[in-house]
Amino acid sequence: MASAPNPLPTSAASALTTVEMAAYARDGFHVARGLVDPARIDALRAHFMALHALGGVPGRYDESERLLAQYPRMMQPHRWDDLAKRQMLDAGAISVMRDLMQDEPVAVQSMFYYKQPGSEGQGFHQDNFYLKSRPSTCMAAWLAVDDADAGNGGLYVLPGSHVGDIVCPESGGVNEWGTIQWQPDPKKLVEVKLRSGDCLFFNGSLVHGSQKNESTTRWRRSFICHYIGRDRSDEVGEYYAPLFATDGTPVTKRLVPGAASPCGGRML
Repeated sequence: MASAPNPLPTSAASALTTVEMAAYARDGFHVARGLVDPARIDALRAHFMALHALGGVPGRYDESERLLAQYPRMMQPHRWDDLAKRQMLDAGAISVMRDLMQDEPVAVQSMFYYKQPGSEGQGFHQDNFYLKSRPSTCMAAWLAVDDADAGNGGLYVLPGSHVGDIVCPESGGVNEWGTIQWQPDPKKLVEVKLRSGDCLFFNGSLVHGSQKNESTTRWRRSFICHYIGRDRSDEVGEYYAPLFATDGTPVTKRLVPGAASPCGGRML
């Protein structure tokens, strides 16, 4: 497969403060500003655009929506692409997760989303509905490859929802957010504005979603990974195997049968 245009520098490790830890416990999410430097972001963007141009690479998701079909998401690229695996196991992101999880992270999923201008949004959902990590939930690391905000289909979260139950999002009507079972109170939602290189870490039970990319010129590319705790999680969905420790060696967990399904037909 295509190699990275340039070697990727390692992101700097950054421990969280007690204030940041308390905010994460309360809200269920944390933004690490400038976690990945511009040179690394540029290399990731160029690399995945080159992979798209190749066509026929593993993990291209079968999109039904017209614009998404033009730039299908890449699922689990770390299984065959060295750059994706290196980013998944990046020391800076791992350091933040160790603090937030209070555990050693185990890498289980990587995804690259393109979300070009005009692309649809995603209904509200909770990631652990799909990952099935138990007894502890999973964690997401959502790296902004482009700036992300309301103007180009950025993320909204429902602070504090990580302490609630997992809600099945597989039924319900369609609105501006996509297919959902229920609509959170808009007054309680928080827009997470990200600059390129920022990384949003959030609890796998946190309710979140995104709107359509209404821009005619701006992309909202992102590299998203999921992790479970080595000691706190005993099992995970079988789709996510093989699992990897932070040094890249395999990790064994009990695998829950059943394929992961896209949220409301679209995982954006």
